[in-house]
Amino acid sequence: MKSKAENLVPSKMQDRPTIRFYRDIDDIDRLETVWADLAATTDQPLYFQSPIWLRHVAAIKSRGASDDWQIYLATAWRGDRLTAIWPLSLQREGLCTIARCLDDPIGQFAGFLADDDEDPQQAIDSIIHALRSKGLAAGLMIERVVEGSALHRSLAANGAKITYSDQSAVIDFRPHDSFQSYLKTRKSKTRKNLRNARNRLERDHGVEHEIVTGSGDIRSIMDQAFEARLVWMQDQAKTAPAFRDPDFRCLLDGLPESAAGKDLIGFRLRAGDTPIAVQWGFLHAGRYYAFISARNPAFDAYSPGRLHLSMVLEACFERGVDMVELMAPASDYKMNWTDQARQIDDFGLALTASGYLYLDLWRRHGRSMARRLYHGLPDGVRRHVAGMANKNLAS
Repeated sequence: MKSKAENLVPSKMQDRPTIRFYRDIDDIDRLETVWADLAATTDQPLYFQSPIWLRHVAAIKSRGASDDWQIYLATAWRGDRLTAIWPLSLQREGLCTIARCLDDPIGQFAGFLADDDEDPQQAIDSIIHALRSKGLAAGLMIERVVEGSALHRSLAANGAKITYSDQSAVIDFRPHDSFQSYLKTRKSKTRKNLRNARNRLERDHGVEHEIVTGSGDIRSIMDQAFEARLVWMQDQAKTAPAFRDPDFRCLLDGLPESAAGKDLIGFRLRAGDTPIAVQWGFLHAGRYYAFISARNPAFDAYSPGRLHLSMVLEACFERGVDMVELMAPASDYKMNWTDQARQIDDFGLALTASGYLYLDLWRRHGRSMARRLYHGLPDGVRRHVAGMANKNLAS
């Protein structure tokens, strides 16, 4: 299939790279080798910008003929040399077309890759210029951008406004030669409480911790985690962008059999056939990305979520994992295990008048008012609304 690349040289910016947008899934495969070379030059968390993940997302999202979602892989070139990649998509939001990360709202980190000879600011400026000058998008919504990254600095320099901030917990095992060495950095009270909880659980129930990789039967762990998380969200009257996406369940269902399935790993603590706590995620380039976890509330007296996380961390260490990405939010039970948290920000940048109306007036102001109204509703009404928002995912 012929590539649908668009060559765009920004006017009055001839010293800057040539920008090409790729709109075909097969282009991800064509660029995979040089893509891997770019990824090797950064220490940022990169699984959600990897070709193997993005190809799976793009295959699911582009199944229909709708223009509501289009792959728009932004690249920068110096002559015939690819120097930067920014995995984007164009998504229809109301009356506007908005440029977002290719895997939004499902991915966990935004990313931009550039080689050592490319100026990230110039490349990102040029891509934004092309989006604006060619009328490709009314605005950008780039979420979960790591503070201090080139993408974060460049978006801010282009006038993008932070619309939401959070923190993502991360554990660095590299300074430690054993898991016991790492454990000694944690509070003695935390270690004591978990020992007591584990002893009581093992005394009251015959427990087993199961670890399954992508080559094994990981689907049952994924299903149990998903269903338990959906029940918890319903009980707490919560929803989330990924859980409101009608493609989310299909995307997860297809992971084990996809090429991306080789990075899957799941963990399950169980008493006989009864799951106590489950978690699964991705092992990629020396990092474990914890994607979905859940616990059985019938075992809450044993602190199953905290207890299971300690087992997951030990298993990761034993597998030679350098860093564990526990994702946002940086909840207390995660921060018990680390002193590190990354700041991650959502950015909005209007490129047209309609983009300003949507991003600045509605996303920044109207939605915050809607959230306040939602949280002021009675619990039963909020649970009903949350259930309706998540209805596409119920099995």
